[in-house]
Amino acid sequence: GFTPDCKYPVVYAERGRSVYELQFAGEEQAAAWHEAHPDEASLKLDIRDPEFGILQLRNWKQDGNTLTFAASYPPATNAQKILDILRESLPEDTQAKLVSDWKPVFFKKEGPLCASLQWAYETVTGFDGTPVTTTGGTYAKRLPNIVPFGPSFPGQKGIAHLPDEWMDVDDLVANMKIYALAMADLATREL
Repeated sequence: GFTPDCKYPVVYAERGRSVYELQFAGEEQAAAWHEAHPDEASLKLDIRDPEFGILQLRNWKQDGNTLTFAASYPPATNAQKILDILRESLPEDTQAKLVSDWKPVFFKKEGPLCASLQWAYETVTGFDGTPVTTTGGTYAKRLPNIVPFGPSFPGQKGIAHLPDEWMDVDDLVANMKIYALAMADLATREL
């Protein structure tokens, strides 16, 4: 199946998302450590994947002596390996823990599910529907056997995750056509 929780064309693979918490001896130590390690390279987390690109660290927050952040990681690594690498750069009196981990989503982009959704998208829009990857996090991480598929069209930015989410009526109609065609095809296709 699919979740309309991302973008078009069909997203065949999505990075994993893990959250880490680091507790330092003091607030100043936490700030100094973060200043000395502002990015992936400085933490020896320069992990690359030909399809996903480089691992990204996001959402840094400091609350007193505690730092939290998220890692958007390619399937070339996993949350435990990231934690092990992090621990190598930490002062001895620092505690590090993995708070949560949503594993990567990965389907064969040439497989029947992606082929069906690609066909529906291309049939309705006339655009290239070659499956893509995303660094975002969708419901596909939480439900088995689904991929992200729409509803944002290429080039649309800033229409989601806001207090006044919106979509043009023509885009709503295009989504309806794409999803109806996709569901009809998935109901008859051998997966």
